[in-house]
Amino acid sequence: MTSTHRTAGLAFAAALCLAAVPARAQIPIRLGQTVSGELTASDPRVSDTDKSHYKAYVYHATRGEPIRVTMKSSAFDAFLSMGRMEGGTYRTQRFNDDGAGGTDARIDFVAPTDGDYVIRANSVSDTTGAYTLMLERGVAPGPLVNRTISVGQTVSGSLSERSPQEDDGTFYDQYTFHGRAGQTVQITMSSKDVDSYLHLGTMNGGTWSSIKTDDDGAGSGNDARITYTLPSDGDYVVKANTLSRASGAYTLAVEQGTPPRPVSSQDIRADQTVNGTLDSSDAKLDDGSYIDQYVYHGRAGEHLTITMKSTDFDSYLNFGTLNGGTFSSTQSDDDSGGGNDSQISVTLPANGDYAIRANSLMAGAAGSYTLSVVSGAASGK
Repeated sequence: MTSTHRTAGLAFAAALCLAAVPARAQIPIRLGQTVSGELTASDPRVSDTDKSHYKAYVYHATRGEPIRVTMKSSAFDAFLSMGRMEGGTYRTQRFNDDGAGGTDARIDFVAPTDGDYVIRANSVSDTTGAYTLMLERGVAPGPLVNRTISVGQTVSGSLSERSPQEDDGTFYDQYTFHGRAGQTVQITMSSKDVDSYLHLGTMNGGTWSSIKTDDDGAGSGNDARITYTLPSDGDYVVKANTLSRASGAYTLAVEQGTPPRPVSSQDIRADQTVNGTLDSSDAKLDDGSYIDQYVYHGRAGEHLTITMKSTDFDSYLNFGTLNGGTFSSTQSDDDSGGGNDSQISVTLPANGDYAIRANSLMAGAAGSYTLSVVSGAASGK
């Protein structure tokens, strides 16, 4: 699984936040209780865009109380969310898809305040059927311990239910290292037990600011890697985390990294096709994919069709502008060229130089490709 799944889950949860839950539809549930239920076509839907059905349960929790909610079904892929009512609107505080294993869901939650909490028994897709929902006392997360790690050091750690937890219920350990402006660091988290997930950021007055995250960047199964050139002297924070809620041992290494290869450009003209190759000699993006960059000198109103084809990898195109060497994307594409080929059609808004980035969808993908730029009048002109 990749970090994309987290993003999709967050988008789904955002949709869950918006629909009102009528009080009469909330079913009381007690600690230690297991209920049998069934999602049916007559149950309320999440929203106008998410047509899946749900049943709502309510539990009165006290501040600091650890809660575990488990939903199981052999009829559909279970999805759980937990939150509060605010002015008649349901606001999600925690959600989960597969935390109980397989297609079963589990939420571990510590109530931040006294009050009624709404649990939604839902499905990942618009599927109905029988399920069980169990509410039991959970395990309180452990306190946050900020460990120190030095560049050049490797440490061993272990994540468990006693570890501190992120908002999504996953466990993490936190480390701080001191870095210098311009220094490139390579941070690698390896584990045979969990799918590693790394965060790099800073703490300012107790507030976390994320700089970069990674899931599978180490290129070996479930190991994560971040390579980053530090912008300033100071302390940087690493969170050794997991992609989903899981326990197990890991190693964390912070090493001196190799500065990234600068992005170089070559010109491409109208109605030209070039042959290129993506490999380790090319510049690499933050997601670990290689790129070749081309510059096109365009005219206002000119219509371009840009196509990238490859039989070696799933191509990815990015189109935009360059300002002082900084690329700003205005359009991107994966498969519009058919199959794994990408294609962008764009009408240039002004005279000037435009950048075309020949890229791959997956990190580390290499091989040959063709890139063509066809110029012509925009449709309707």
